Amino acid sequence: MTVIKRLLCFYILHARASFVSRNKDRLPLLKTCTHESNYDIAESRIVGGVYAKENDWPFLVRLEFTDSIGNEWLCGGTIIDNHWILSFPDKDLCLIEFDEDIIESDPNKDVRMACLTDSIPKTGTKCWIAGWGTTYFGGSSSRSLKSAQVEIMELDYCKKKSDYPSYLFGPEMICAGQLDKDGDGQLDGGVDACQGDSGGPLICNVNGKAALVGVVSWGFECASEGYPGVYSSPAYSRSYKWIRESVEPALKSTTTTTTTITFTTLSTTTSTTTALAEPSNMTETKLHLLIMIIVLLVVG
Repeated sequence: MTVIKRLLCFYILHARASFVSRNKDRLPLLKTCTHESNYDIAESRIVGGVYAKENDWPFLVRLEFTDSIGNEWLCGGTIIDNHWILSFPDKDLCLIEFDEDIIESDPNKDVRMACLTDSIPKTGTKCWIAGWGTTYFGGSSSRSLKSAQVEIMELDYCKKKSDYPSYLFGPEMICAGQLDKDGDGQLDGGVDACQGDSGGPLICNVNGKAALVGVVSWGFECASEGYPGVYSSPAYSRSYKWIRESVEPALKSTTTTTTTITFTTLSTTTSTTTALAEPSNMTETKLHLLIMIIVLLVVG
């Protein structure tokens, strides 16, 4: 039994993902990272997309929350260190710390950690999302992991080109979806994260590494024209600094304000699932949490 040790939340401002089937939607083979490379002291379900194959996303976890009256909630998370998962509690970033070493406890040694980066790719850069969320707005969640390719949109570009009011955006957000390829003046739809994909990773190829550039945050419905997915970005300087200093205290140079909650009675279980359309044995981390955590993560 793995015990949750701490939950740290970084409050920014303000969930969702969707995916259609092409090889470009598969995450390419990229280098993953280690604690030493991420913390060097010296220095929504998918709409559109394809079913992921085994070990395509070795750092992605599925988080299932059950409250005291039996309501179940689904979101994603990303392993960013041996004891830490980064997820999203509605408009913010949260770090979940475990007593047990997540990577070393995997008997198959398939679990890896994503790479941290403080670099946000330029608008139009091809990146990838994945999740078990709904395949269309209001639909049912997927029993198999899906992934899709999306295009990055820097914050200023997204504010200008999307149909969202500018006031909805926090200072450390980015967008991802489809640029305006049909020339109608609106960002194209068709590929996105959706309900149940919140907290999952937006992964980009940064110098050959699987870099965590965004965390699925919010949007209007799923894959709608003019409304790309919006992501909290751990690559912005404040978020990047907070994450690294929370995981590796030796990096702290100044006082950082966080919200810390200590848990002693919560547990996780790890299981293996098989994809329906394509074989896909994916490691899932199921968190059975108390209602107070649901309030924190879902209501924000």
